Amino acid sequence: MRKVELRMNEQEKGNMRLLSGTYNINSQGDGITAIADLTIIDGSYTITSGEGKTWRNNSTSMKGMKANGNIEISGGTFTITSTDDSIHSNANI
Repeated sequence: MRKVELRMNEQEKGNMRLLSGTYNINSQGDGITAIADLTIIDGSYTITSGEGKTWRNNSTSMKGMKANGNIEISGGTFTITSTDDSIHSNANI
């Protein structure tokens, strides 16, 4: 069972929480993107971003997981194939 929780109150707007489950993500751009913080609690994640394209400066972002805020990972298994960074935060990981 997958549970994706998007926080919508003013203080937590843009945060994303992924709570267990199995995720198979194929993307031409970023695999997972959070406008603010990204929290992952357990689960199995297979992420392919960029779909074999070559990354160039100023082109489409092709990161595996990306957050403008913090990224917190608490358990889980990850297989990430990305053209750009596999895990990218503009704050802390």
